[in-house]
Amino acid sequence: MESNADRMRKAAANKPVVPPPTKIAAPRPPVAPLPAPKPAKPKGINPQTFKAKLGCGCLFNQKQLAQRDCVNCYRKRRHEMIQAQMAKRRAFKLTGDGHHPLVYRLPPGCVKTMSWDGSKWEGVLTVPGENIPLFKFQASSEKACLHGLHREYVKWLSTQQQPTTPTPEIPAEPVDAQAVPPPG
Repeated sequence: MESNADRMRKAAANKPVVPPPTKIAAPRPPVAPLPAPKPAKPKGINPQTFKAKLGCGCLFNQKQLAQRDCVNCYRKRRHEMIQAQMAKRRAFKLTGDGHHPLVYRLPPGCVKTMSWDGSKWEGVLTVPGENIPLFKFQASSEKACLHGLHREYVKWLSTQQQPTTPTPEIPAEPVDAQAVPPPG
């Protein structure tokens, strides 16, 4: 008996061999000239897209960096700003706020007594000296009470007449003894 593979071989042998169809070459279109080469880009960095990485790790656009001061100019501007602020603070320290005399410390021997009654702090300031009243203040926090006592003392000081330095006597002009008749 014939196997299936043998039958397939016989059938393939009996078929006429047909050559593959030949392709007729179509005429080629004329070749267009190549486009002119693009001008070479300048070698460098595009400032619009370049990202600079700073030492801290931040990325900045170069355009943003161009709008900033250099390190030395920035330091100089910052130094001038700080000096102006310090001068303003010094002037304030020398003159106070114009309403109260400038008192940073209480006189020696002052006693602050604080007590808490469950809802608020109450403080009493005792300042040694003659004719100085007790200062009392109440607040919701201990810190606010302490500052309030100090403010009360400063207000009281501003109402007191500040001692003035005596002005030196201006000597009268010397009088010519011959021009003035003697008393008598």
